[in-house]
Amino acid sequence: MHLRLCRKCLLAQVPPLITPEDTFTEYAYFSSYSTSWVAHARDFVDAAVATRGLGADSFVVEVA
Repeated sequence: MHLRLCRKCLLAQVPPLITPEDTFTEYAYFSSYSTSWVAHARDFVDAAVATRGLGADSFVVEVA
C-alpha cells in the first residue's frame, strides 16, 4: 500500500486498490443522507474536542 502526499497542501490519500467501477457499480451511499451517521459523527467530534482539549488552532486528520 502506498500513501500519496501533496507537499503543498499536505493532503494525504491512499490510492485505490480496487477500481471504482468494481466497487461502486451497485453501491450508492451518501453519508449526508444518513441522519444516524451524521449524529454519530457529530457526537464523535464533540467527544474528541472535549477529551483532547481541541481548539481553533488544533490540527486534525481524518483517516477514512
